[in-house]
Amino acid sequence: MFEARRGVVRAGLGVLVVVVLGCSVVGGRPMYAWWQRPPTDWVPLPPGIEKGETLYLGGSLPPPRTKQGRLELVGRYAENREWVAVLQWKILGEVTTEKYSLRLGESVHVAGLGTITLQGVIPPRESLPWEEPVYQTSAAVVLNLNLDAGIVLL
Repeated sequence: MFEARRGVVRAGLGVLVVVVLGCSVVGGRPMYAWWQRPPTDWVPLPPGIEKGETLYLGGSLPPPRTKQGRLELVGRYAENREWVAVLQWKILGEVTTEKYSLRLGESVHVAGLGTITLQGVIPPRESLPWEEPVYQTSAAVVLNLNLDAGIVLL
């Protein structure tokens, strides 16, 4: 009787091991992407920041420009389960560029442009192992921009 019970337990453990291995092989990449992807993609404007112009950066969209320079998205990545966007302000006629790293909800003042707040991130869609790779051409970040006095977007 104990031998039959021991056989059932061994069979149950064997089935469990096969199921766990199968899930890790088939679903390993999506689970990894789920774990690496931050849970929040959008935040409201923080207190003290007024609603300004909404900018979408990335993909095939042209970067916003002023007479002073243009704002470009260098990249976005996840760090400590939070989205971080790296923006670059290229001043026209100068070789130097200024880079800014913003987390969701953070603001920074860019001289010659205004105050930028990272409000949202459009994450890339992970392709499943049996799918063709997915290439994203839509916007990658959403910004709130309060322009400085006298600055106009072109």
